[in-house]
Formats: sequence, structure tokens, C-alpha cells
Amino acid sequence: MKQRLLLLTLLFSTITAMAQEWPDWRGPNRDGVWNESGITEKFESEIIPVKWSVSIGPGYSGQLLPMEKFM
Repeated sequence: MKQRLLLLTLLFSTITAMAQEWPDWRGPNRDGVWNESGITEKFESEIIPVKWSVSIGPGYSGQLLPMEKFM
């Protein structure tokens, strides 16, 4: 049992280590730029079916603008 738990812990830690780290608000440089690769840029359909939803309370967010639109 302990061996399985250790194996799962190691497997999970290596999977999460492959993702880009965001230790601070808006990323490591606090500029909101995400340099991850392999992300889908266009979906197969205009309508994406809802898989799940959850009710959330108020929050705080920042606006995202492409640099060419900003200047």
C-alpha cells in the first residue's frame, strides 16, 4: 500500500512539474504572459458543450489585451 502511494505521489509530482509555474499574481513576471506550448488555438465547433458548472461568489480579475491592440 505504501509503495502504491509513493508511486502515485511521484507520478503526480512529475506531471505537475511539466506545467509552467505561476507563483505570483499574473505570472512570474507579473505581466500576465503565458508561454506554455501545445494549447488549442481553434475549436472544432463554434459551440462548446458545457461539461460542468459551479456557482461562485464575487472575485477579482484583470483584463487581457493583445500587445498589438494595446499600442
